[in-house]
Amino acid sequence: MSTDELKINIAQRIFNISDEKILSKINDLLQSENIIGYRTDNSPIFERQYLLEMESQQESIKKGEAVFFTSDEIRKKIMNENHLGK
Repeated sequence: MSTDELKINIAQRIFNISDEKILSKINDLLQSENIIGYRTDNSPIFERQYLLEMESQQESIKKGEAVFFTSDEIRKKIMNENHLGK
């Protein structure tokens, strides 16, 4: 079954559901898989994954484990890694 056929099949099945509990579960699943952006390699960033990463980073900051860089340090790093001169 192709992706488009699968989408149509799922949509038809959802339209035939009248049980609010099941529809709520489907909605929760779709919300948990909400794509909010894409990484540089075009892989999706899911909302739940993003929030977990942000929480992890906040914990690192609270524990004093986070490393911070100035804009100038980042610019120099990018320039050096891409051999763009000074």
